[in-house]
Amino acid sequence: MWLVGICVIIGYLLGERLSRWSDRMIRVGLYILLIAMGMNLGRSEQILKAIPLLGAQAVLYCVASSLASILVVYFYERLFIHRFIRRRHPLERSALGREALLIGLIALCIIAGITSGRYWINMPSNLPAVLFYLSLIVICTSIGVVIRTSLHYISATKKLWLYAMVPVLVTLGSVGGGMLAGLVTGRSLVDSAAIGGTMVFYSFASVVITQQSGVDVGLLALLSNILREILTFAAVPFLARYSELSAFGVGGASTMDVTLPVIKRSLPEEYTLLGIFNGVVLSVAVPLLLMLLYSLA
Repeated sequence: MWLVGICVIIGYLLGERLSRWSDRMIRVGLYILLIAMGMNLGRSEQILKAIPLLGAQAVLYCVASSLASILVVYFYERLFIHRFIRRRHPLERSALGREALLIGLIALCIIAGITSGRYWINMPSNLPAVLFYLSLIVICTSIGVVIRTSLHYISATKKLWLYAMVPVLVTLGSVGGGMLAGLVTGRSLVDSAAIGGTMVFYSFASVVITQQSGVDVGLLALLSNILREILTFAAVPFLARYSELSAFGVGGASTMDVTLPVIKRSLPEEYTLLGIFNGVVLSVAVPLLLMLLYSLA
């Protein structure tokens, strides 16, 4: 965590000098990060073997929790804060070819990472970790460059409390979508709510769910939220064409770090700070939510 803070501070202090390079830095950092993610997936025999068995259910939980969260945030945006959101010029919002190219590069990086992780026998064991930290340095430094703009916009917004509702709505949509998926799969509502309520904070939540409900449910939570994280990279460029806030619904807790680059590239710069805020709040909320859910079981 200290590395993130140092890089953000450096980017903030050097904002004027690095401003013209921030978009390129975000792109490079994003591609490195996706390759590292793919390597970790390709090296995990447990995940690869479980995909044929739990893959369909994982997709269902991923889609249900993501879609429900997106819809809740979207309707909230349209009903309450639509008039306060700065809309971009129509020509900028119609760059569909650029968005398709970004998604293609994202998919290519993930596939390259999985392939190398799976078949590169002599790959250094610490290479994914090194790539991850390298991407973290590049991304967080770039994020620091745009923090000033974000702080200025958020502080100037008279309806600040309206944005503070976003993590609450993401939580409600994710838990509700998970429970709907549970009705289809026949799993308990508590387990299903926990899977949906993981909200891409799978590094912590999967361990807790495994301890409470078994390896199969924990692995299902892990797979569905990894898919949700990947879905965020693919969906955000298109969601941003119709809604400024829906990206935070699909991204969940990852909007403060892993998926923040694609949010920064797809939305105006002032939403960078909202992505960090959303991710921090949800990362705190997930452990509390799981404790509450399993106390009811």
